[in-house]
Amino acid sequence: VRLYDGSFLLAGADSSELYRFSSEVKVYDPKNRAVGSEYLKAGQNVEIGYSGLILESYPAQIGTPVYVKVNSQGDDMVGFYQSILNDLWNVDQGLNPDTGVLAFDLTAVENLNESEKAALMFSMSREHNLADISGTFDELSEQGYIDQEKLYFEKGMLFSFELSDVTEDSFRFNVRKWRSGTGAFFFDDCKAVKTDGVWSYTVGSEAIS
Repeated sequence: VRLYDGSFLLAGADSSELYRFSSEVKVYDPKNRAVGSEYLKAGQNVEIGYSGLILESYPAQIGTPVYVKVNSQGDDMVGFYQSILNDLWNVDQGLNPDTGVLAFDLTAVENLNESEKAALMFSMSREHNLADISGTFDELSEQGYIDQEKLYFEKGMLFSFELSDVTEDSFRFNVRKWRSGTGAFFFDDCKAVKTDGVWSYTVGSEAIS
């Protein structure tokens, strides 16, 4: 998913776990040729050789990594979604001050697995030096984060997506950032497409509350 300060962030292909490990490890390409760590890119499917020890932290740390073997290059969907969220964060910045936590409702994001969703939340919140939580509007209200009567998220910002017409090369979506009933911004009727292996998107319309 990402390279951070000499360590790699990985999303489990078949689990909801996030992992980190040191970049000081042997790296092999799909033909088992030794390459440098600069060969690694976001979106790759990789196999990790390690001692078997997993350190209990968040993200979990892979103990004594030995090698990374790249199996294939896929799409950096986590990075693509993060670029959408950052674009939304940067509009109507009057909503952003005093934000202490970023909340994410990614239940409708069917083209990310659970670990990729966790990676997106971690990466986005780390970039902005904020805490992260997940949940729907109702769940966050029940947990006391959102005042449902006043329609106000005092300490945070809620990002949520709606997706439709999802294929391997395109999908449509709406996305919003929400602070209160009178403080929200929307990208609506957006279309994401993959062209020559690169994802981009267009915004159909914008709305403010």
